Amino acid sequence: MSINKFNPVRIGVVGLGNFGRLHALTLAGLAEAELVAVVARRQQSLDVLTEELSQVPQMQPVPGWLNLEQALAESEAEAWVVASSTASHVPVTSVLLEAGFPVLLEKPLADNLAEAQSLAPLVRPDSSNLMLGHILLFNSEFLQLVDEVR
Repeated sequence: MSINKFNPVRIGVVGLGNFGRLHALTLAGLAEAELVAVVARRQQSLDVLTEELSQVPQMQPVPGWLNLEQALAESEAEAWVVASSTASHVPVTSVLLEAGFPVLLEKPLADNLAEAQSLAPLVRPDSSNLMLGHILLFNSEFLQLVDEVR
């Protein structure tokens, strides 16, 4: 009997507002993922998340950066979640896609259609390098609906 060793995907998160924080905490609890990098605009956001992650059992400290380019150069991330401000979604995602990383881009994609369409040349034909944030599994209204259906 052979046992295949599973290697979780090493993921970084850009943006530590409500959704970025939720993504980081969720990734920290998944066996399939390893949170290896976080990028924020403010040191205080990194400090707050570091404190929250210290409460997760067996969680190793996660490196944090205030500069995306530095994080890309120094982190071990294989893929990224972009949950920064809407105005920064396209520029940040462009940098990540141009560097060859798969990206989960939180919604809304952009402030306008032209800006959103500017990502099209960077997306593979099968869109395997870009996933848009469309899953509502953790949305309170969706959870209430699931409870009512049960």
